Amino acid sequence: MSKRGREESTEPGHDQSIWVMTDWDVAHGGYCLAVHFSDDTSHSLTPEQAVAYAVAVTEASAAASYDAAVFTQLTTKLKMPLAMVGEVLKHMRARRKKDTWRAGPMTLQPGISAFTGKPFLTCRAAGLRWQWDPSEAQQHARHVLEAVTGADLDTNYFRTLTEDFEIGMDRATQVVHDVGSFRSE
Repeated sequence: MSKRGREESTEPGHDQSIWVMTDWDVAHGGYCLAVHFSDDTSHSLTPEQAVAYAVAVTEASAAASYDAAVFTQLTTKLKMPLAMVGEVLKHMRARRKKDTWRAGPMTLQPGISAFTGKPFLTCRAAGLRWQWDPSEAQQHARHVLEAVTGADLDTNYFRTLTEDFEIGMDRATQVVHDVGSFRSE
């Protein structure tokens, strides 16, 4: 939790960050999970939506990494010409259930760098577009899942402060937002 709530940030591009926070949700009377794509754009997720979001990010990341492994195997061990490698990947991808994953408002499409053979994800959300390293995307998915539990913990802490100890809502919100600076992780 930071001054703006429980937060995780990754750097999918030079000028783009995604962060996960818990925010107080008046409608639900508790903290909820929000994925922020920019200072102006966020998307709230229920616990069920957060799990689906994390699964989509993980699946797309795994597909990108797998494609890169196939590319490397075919070009280095089997010494297959690049045109043939491209055909193998094209056919392999066509057999998949999908080639683009949706995680909330974000779409993810696996790719491989033609120059390095390294995997990446092309991501789009809220009018933004960037490339993301699959390992960073998987770390983000883990943070999303952790934030689901964090939202429940934050709500419990907030209610303990306000209901059991009669601390005002504004002060309790500040205290809950600050607790992250005391976590050992």
